[in-house]
Amino acid sequence: MAISFPSEKLPGPVCNIADAGRRRRRTGAYISSAITIIVLGGFMAMQLPWFWRLLLGLPAASAATGFLQARRSVCIARAAEGTIEGEGFSTTKAASAELVEHRRVAWTIVRDSVLIGVAAALIGAASAFIR
Repeated sequence: MAISFPSEKLPGPVCNIADAGRRRRRTGAYISSAITIIVLGGFMAMQLPWFWRLLLGLPAASAATGFLQARRSVCIARAAEGTIEGEGFSTTKAASAELVEHRRVAWTIVRDSVLIGVAAALIGAASAFIR
């Protein structure tokens, strides 16, 4: 059974990236996911101690950030800048009412990405004890 990530954005008015930006973030997230799996395999093959395997959380958090930004149609950097990214990756200033919501969603993305990174780091560390 293959894991499938929906390509459409969540319903709602909150959006500060266009479809091209969502595709770019999703592509980066797939690459980061592959890196995470390769790094875990390398850690296990080299039989590194558990504390080195905590580094697995970094590419996992990066992948989560890309997937969450694409899914929620909000870019963390654009929310911090107060801009909206267009289809050609050009930016325009966001309205102040929208900006509050963009930043709220951006913080949920940061929170969720950190939690996913911590979980991946713990899984990586636990893999040191699998024989």
